Formats: sequence, structure tokens, C-alpha cells
Amino acid sequence: MAAATLDQRLAVALQGVSTSSELAPLIDELNAETANASVELEGLRARALDPATPDGEAAKLREAVAATDFRLQRLHVACERVGDHFRKALEDEAAAERAAREAAIRAKQDAARDQFDREYPALANRIAGLCAQLVAAGLPAPPIKLGVRQLDHRTNLATYFPPPHPVLTPGDYAPGCEGDLVIKGGSK
Repeated sequence: MAAATLDQRLAVALQGVSTSSELAPLIDELNAETANASVELEGLRARALDPATPDGEAAKLREAVAATDFRLQRLHVACERVGDHFRKALEDEAAAERAAREAAIRAKQDAARDQFDREYPALANRIAGLCAQLVAAGLPAPPIKLGVRQLDHRTNLATYFPPPHPVLTPGDYAPGCEGDLVIKGGSK
């Protein structure tokens, strides 16, 4: 099968959805073809306007000038249109990359939130039990810390983690402990 002409490839590129990597070589080819047509037009025009050119040949050159000028104008329009498609393809590709990065971040956040939701209740109960033992021994319950911030009975866990999440509040019971558990300071 014969290779598609530049005009055929342009028609396909402008009618369909093309990637920037598919359009870039076409733009390069269009620019080269435009430069060649421009040089050709100047040569034809110079010969057609030369008083030494015979009238019969000048008439043919005048037709060639018109045809080449028309071709050059079409190439300029094609360059603009393909350039517009190229910029749109770049924008679409950048948006798709952003969406993929955002989806990966959301998946990572969801996995961390799921792990937190699975592990937090058991860990909170364990900590509550240890605090209850301290309180039962007559010691004040220590402040509960998450990272560099500190939780106390006035702080809601929502400050640290978006819902849904379990919240440890004063009055929660630790398994196997009698009475109320005060999260920071005080006694049961």
C-alpha cells in the first residue's frame, strides 16, 4: 500500500484524536513543506515577473505561482490547525497525568485510612486499658500523644484525622476496667 500523502495524514490528524507525540512529527513536516513552498513560490514569482521570460512561459508560470501560493496558504492554515490540536493534546495529556497522580494519592490515602480504621480500635483499647491501670494505681493518666500533637479530653480526634474514625472521649470504658476512664489527668 502506498504511503499516505501529507494532505491525507493531515485530514486524519485533524478529524481524529491524536497524541502530541503523533502530531509533533507532522508539525515538523508541515514546517519543512511550508519553507519549501515559500522558496518555490519566490522562485516561480521571480521567473514569472522577469521581462526576459517569453509570454507563453510567463502565463504558465503565473498559473504555477497561483497554485503554489494557494498551496502555501493551505499549509499555513494547516500549521495553525495542527498547532491548535497539538496544544489541546498537550493539555489533555497533562490533565490525564494529573488525574493519575491524584488517583494514586487518593488510593494511598484510602489505604492509610483503611489501615487506621482497622488498627485504631484495638490500639485505642490497649492504651485505654493501660491508662485505666495507671488511674487504678492512683496515678494520673498521662496525656495521649499522636506524633507531635497532643490529645486531651477537650480535643476531638477529627482534628487529626478526617471522618469516619473512632473517637476516644472521656467516659469510654477500657475492657476489663471498672468505672470511667478520664483521658488526661484526674481519676476514675
